[in-house]
Amino acid sequence: MFRLCVAVLFVAGAIKALVLFGGRAAEVFADAGASAEDRVEQTISLEGAARVTLANPRGPTRVRVGEGADVRVVAVRVQRADTTEEAARLLAEHPLTVEREKDGVTIRQEAVQTRIHQGPLALEASGPTVALEVTVPAGTELRANNGTGELTVKGPVGAVELDSDFGAVSASGVRGDASLTSKSGAVSLEDADGGCLTLKTGFGGVRVQRAKGVLKGETVSGAVHVREWSGERADLSSGFGRITLVGMAGTVTASTSSGSVSGEDLSGGCYTLETRFGGVTAKRVKGDLKAHSASGAVSVEGQEGGSAELRTSFGSVLYDGAAETLNARTASGDVEATVHGVVTPAAPWELASRFGRVTLTVPRAFSAEVRASTRFGKVRSDAPGVKVGRDGSEATGRLGDGGPQVSLHSDSGAVTLVTGE
Repeated sequence: MFRLCVAVLFVAGAIKALVLFGGRAAEVFADAGASAEDRVEQTISLEGAARVTLANPRGPTRVRVGEGADVRVVAVRVQRADTTEEAARLLAEHPLTVEREKDGVTIRQEAVQTRIHQGPLALEASGPTVALEVTVPAGTELRANNGTGELTVKGPVGAVELDSDFGAVSASGVRGDASLTSKSGAVSLEDADGGCLTLKTGFGGVRVQRAKGVLKGETVSGAVHVREWSGERADLSSGFGRITLVGMAGTVTASTSSGSVSGEDLSGGCYTLETRFGGVTAKRVKGDLKAHSASGAVSVEGQEGGSAELRTSFGSVLYDGAAETLNARTASGDVEATVHGVVTPAAPWELASRFGRVTLTVPRAFSAEVRASTRFGKVRSDAPGVKVGRDGSEATGRLGDGGPQVSLHSDSGAVTLVTGE
């Protein structure tokens, strides 16, 4: 089924140029010639095929799901030139094409390069600018490229491959693999169930919500937010920006060069949270945890089972949970750990600080061999089986029936062992 409707409107326009000089901004206005506009509407059947391919070099593209097996295209195109006649001619010579091919439908706008003259000045102009809206059948696979402008897909659709040079990319309701990339713009994915989910941007945030599958999210500069994800693994990274994880189930590596990393409700896997400059926090963790910062505090609350490896060069380490294996270390700061519900460590423990206090609180039923020491400070213990030496710099002994060794050490600071309820 085919319907084509074209209306051409001629509109005088102006371009507003921004000139930067010496750190100051000055606005310069110049006549921009004229523009021409048309509207294209076309409907074509997708029956017997599964894919729609889009190419829009300039302007926003929106894709949504409709009823039936047809693909409906609505495009408003605007072209600038020296005169309205020249702009209209360029639109006519470079139409939006909608073609049925063997494996689907291709929708493509050819880019136009022209110059707009104003006195001795000539401004480079590209076009046309196309506001493109496409309606596709449910489950359609999509391959779309935008040069400049937002690219938005609302499903349910099949596998998607979406790319924008300059603009945000977002998709929801994807059932299949998903690849979302932008050189400059945010990328976001919601309600996705696929084998491989990849989100990448040069400058902008990465956001994922309610998704299943192997996940990779990467930005050079921007925040990463993931909520309600499950899958075999997730690799998340930012060059400059914070990372926030909520409701994760799987093995996760989250790393940023500059920014905080936080996780809540993490279960069913191994979690590695890393930052070079910023704090790391984790709450309600079920599984193994590694939390590392080169400069910032590390805080863990509510871990159940598994192991905890906590490390920072400059900052405190705070732990409150039930890890079976605990290792916590800082070069400058206090280490404070309160352990609940653990009877015997699964492996040796080590808590250490070069410049700061070290404090460990364990249940009364806890069983382990203990060695505590400090070079400049005092060792204190309220456990009957752990005796402090005469000079107060060392204590050794056994808690309960003994077991793997628990080592507490500070180069400069007090070391304290407390037995709780």
